[in-house]
Amino acid sequence: MTQLSHPDAEDLFPVSLSERAAAAATAKDARRSEFLQAGIEVLAESGWQGTTMTKIAQRASASKETIYAWFGDKSRFFEELVSLRSAQLDEALGKSLEANDGDLSAGLTAWGEVMLALLVGPQSIALHRAAIAEAGRADLGGHLVLGGRGASLPRLARWLEAQTGVEIAQEGHRGRLTLPDGALEAAEDYLALLKGDTQLLCLLDAAAPLPPSEIERRARRATRLFLMLYAA
Repeated sequence: MTQLSHPDAEDLFPVSLSERAAAAATAKDARRSEFLQAGIEVLAESGWQGTTMTKIAQRASASKETIYAWFGDKSRFFEELVSLRSAQLDEALGKSLEANDGDLSAGLTAWGEVMLALLVGPQSIALHRAAIAEAGRADLGGHLVLGGRGASLPRLARWLEAQTGVEIAQEGHRGRLTLPDGALEAAEDYLALLKGDTQLLCLLDAAAPLPPSEIERRARRATRLFLMLYAA
C-alpha cells in the first residue's frame, strides 16, 4: 500500500514576500555601510583630492560602476558619509545623556567625552579637511555643520533645559542651574569650553591625537567651568 508523503512545514509555510523583501533591504543596508566605511578609510588616508570612486570601489571589493550606481558622484558620497557619521554621533550622544539623566555633572562629562573623541578622531578630521578643501566649490561644509552640531547641540540644549533648577556645588560655588540666555547658547558655551582650539590644531597637524585619558580630563574640566558659569 502506497503511503502518502506529508509536506514539510517549510513547504506549507514558505517565507513570505515581505520577509524576503525585509531580508534583502537589510543586506543592502549592510552593503551600503561597508561602502561608506571603505570611503571614510580612503578619505582619511588620501585626503579629498586623492580620494576617487575607483579607490573606494577597490577598498570595498566592488566595481566602480556599482559605487556610482549607488551614490552618484563623489560629493553625493560625501553627503552620505556625513549622514552616517551624524546618525552614529546622535545615537552615542543620546545614550550618554539618557544614562545620566538627573546627574548634571556626569551627563555633561559623558557627552563631552563622546563629542571630543569624535571631533579629534581621524575620520572626523578627514571629513572636515575635505569640506575645507572644497569650500567655495561645493557645499560640503554646510552638510557637515548641519549633520554635526546642527543635530547634536539642540539635543544637548533640550537636555540642559530639562535640568534647569538642579542644584550645583562646584569649588565653593553653590546655586542652581539657570540658562539666562537660553539653552542653545548654554550648549554652545559648553562646546566652546570643551574643544577650545584643539580641533583646529588637529586639522593643521599641529597637535598629536588625544589619548582617552586626556579626553576625559578635558571633558571634566569643561564641565567644571560650565557649572561655575551657570550656577546662579
